[in-house]
Parts: sequence; C-alpha cells; structure tokens
Amino acid sequence: MYYEHRERQLTTALTYAEKALELSIRRVRFGRAAGAAREEKAAVQHRVERIKEKIRRESQR
Repeated sequence: MYYEHRERQLTTALTYAEKALELSIRRVRFGRAAGAAREEKAAVQHRVERIKEKIRRESQR
C-alpha cells in the first residue's frame, strides 16, 4: 500500500502485490487455514487488478 498510495510508484506496488499473490496461492495449495487463505488470495488478486487498472489509466493520459 505504501508504494501505491504514498509514493505513487504503481509499477513497484504491482511487483509487490504480484509477489504477495504468489505467496497467497501457495498458502491455498498447502491447505493451511483454507478459508482464510482463499479470502486473502481474493483480496490480493483484487489489489493486483486495481493497480493494473490504475497503470492503464495513467498511460492513457
């Protein structure tokens, strides 16, 4: 959130969000706290998509 909101470095924010998504996918695969892991994965996936959309909008300016 720091790079997305404070520093406005969207590509850096996207990199970190994608790494977080990879980790959350692994958590789902290993079945640890399956419900919570799936919710976390969905939230991170939403974040990745939101950042990608912000990048697209900025590139159209």
